Amino acid sequence: MNYKIEKALIVALVASVISACGGGGSGPAEAIPQTASAQTKTLIFQNSNFTELEIRNSFAFIVQYGDRFSIEVTVDDQFSDLVHVSQNGVRLSVGFDPEFRGDIHAHTAIGIITLPILDVIASSGSAVVDVAGFTQSYLQISETGSSHIEVANCHFDLISATLDGSSNLSLQHISALPAANVDLAGSSRVILRMMLGGTLTGSATGSSHVGYYGNNVNQQVRTANSAAVTWLGNAVE
Repeated sequence: MNYKIEKALIVALVASVISACGGGGSGPAEAIPQTASAQTKTLIFQNSNFTELEIRNSFAFIVQYGDRFSIEVTVDDQFSDLVHVSQNGVRLSVGFDPEFRGDIHAHTAIGIITLPILDVIASSGSAVVDVAGFTQSYLQISETGSSHIEVANCHFDLISATLDGSSNLSLQHISALPAANVDLAGSSRVILRMMLGGTLTGSATGSSHVGYYGNNVNQQVRTANSAAVTWLGNAVE
């Protein structure tokens, strides 16, 4: 695989993320603003040996499987110094500089992160993340704010997800899940594709909503307030 990703490819991939966020019935996606000028800068980071990702602010990322590590971020040139990438053990964090106190809500950065194993993906703010290509036993997902995560073309034996705020999670374009545990609060939304006879556990409070595809699913999600769990039909192969 060629890990030198051209700027045009990044833009095309992020456009597909935005399109995915708008579909699936999981609620309206946060609109991603355009960068403030035509001058952009691509930043390349050399971090490695991370298995957990935290993506903050108004970043839009493709997170994809690959046999080595690669991190590229394209951002409006005048805000390139605000991009903050740090690593603490196996956790890599990407966002705008937490010490910056100006208005950066109108600006966005886009990019691609490649890694061999993804154990944890966390998003906050208005981050948009597209996860693709992983085959492994377990994935932990955490979302807050108005963030959106789309997982596609992946296989997991178990997914555990925690959502809050108005966050959205799409798990309908993956291999059918044998088991999933979801804990939702606020007005968060998740859609899952469950295996025949699979087990779906967890809780939903506030005005949150859990939707799932699959037959004979052992559904044990506890609900409170105006939260709901909805069967959406058979899992489509």
